[in-house]
Amino acid sequence: MLSVKTPIRWRRAGFVLVALGSALFLSATQAVPKVAPRVAWAGDLTVTFHGLKAEDGGTLRAALKNDSVAETYPDGATVQAIALAVTGETLEMVFPDLLSGTYAVSAFHDTNGDEELNTTIFGIPTEAYAFSNDARGIFGPPSFAAAAFVVGADDTSITINLP
Repeated sequence: MLSVKTPIRWRRAGFVLVALGSALFLSATQAVPKVAPRVAWAGDLTVTFHGLKAEDGGTLRAALKNDSVAETYPDGATVQAIALAVTGETLEMVFPDLLSGTYAVSAFHDTNGDEELNTTIFGIPTEAYAFSNDARGIFGPPSFAAAAFVVGADDTSITINLP
């Protein structure tokens, strides 16, 4: 009778692979909850911006922030960001498929296309900017609470005026 002897290093490698595979399977099955949590979907948020200067061209860049992770990100975490070409004095943006919760919007008119809010050497913005609730800060941006609004169970619409 012929027998083939498996080298010891192959047997060890096979054992290690089986052990790793078992550990990954067990950790994956324990991480998945047995019942998925219920999520309250709100719908879409429509933001209408007024006061844009179409002759400046460029792009309106807006960020939607949420307070659900406020302990990690004190000013809210960015949920969605949108950039649209400025073609008139008014522009409408839609942030789709949001969860119910508290949000804030910040936006600026990027006239030179560098994707940054340009400032003077003293930190004063040279491009138009605005926040939800038309909130204004003193020596800096407003707090998240000042710009916050609630998105409930239905579609929501807000208006922001750029100076």
